[in-house]
Amino acid sequence: MSPPFEDTLRLLDTWYNEPSIGNDRPKLISKLALLELCGWIEVTFDELIYKVDKLTINDTDWVSENLIKKTNGFTYNLHLRPMIVKLIGEVLARRVEQLMEEKYAGELDRMKSILGSLWDKRCSFAHANMAVNIIAQTKFDAPSWSSNQHRVLKKLFEKYELSLNETLSDL
Repeated sequence: MSPPFEDTLRLLDTWYNEPSIGNDRPKLISKLALLELCGWIEVTFDELIYKVDKLTINDTDWVSENLIKKTNGFTYNLHLRPMIVKLIGEVLARRVEQLMEEKYAGELDRMKSILGSLWDKRCSFAHANMAVNIIAQTKFDAPSWSSNQHRVLKKLFEKYELSLNETLSDL
């Protein structure tokens, strides 16, 4: 069994901080940490969708085939929200967003912004090799930065899930 996600980021941060010859190793480790974070986000989205499935239509096969497998990415507006809308409809999706805004003002926009920025970074890293990243003067954040993004997003996802659960409990 693989180590928990947080352990993986800690290990990458340890490797990042070890002395190395040249700058390639830290940059490669930085890329890997970001890609690990992005993978965690996608898994978290999938888990959230399966939780909503259990509360609503309870058809895991359909959800897997028609939502999870057909969604590749992790922005809010292009990836998570469309899956939510397909499960609970536009009206309830808007209620979730309104409730989150009422209870946690500004946090939905913050989540959208972080996810959008991470998506852009991920695409920059995933669709170019190291030489192209360096030529483009891409910023390579330390794995500790990815760990911090994880902590922030984890709290935001919890608030979103609470808003989602509260909205669905009113049905």
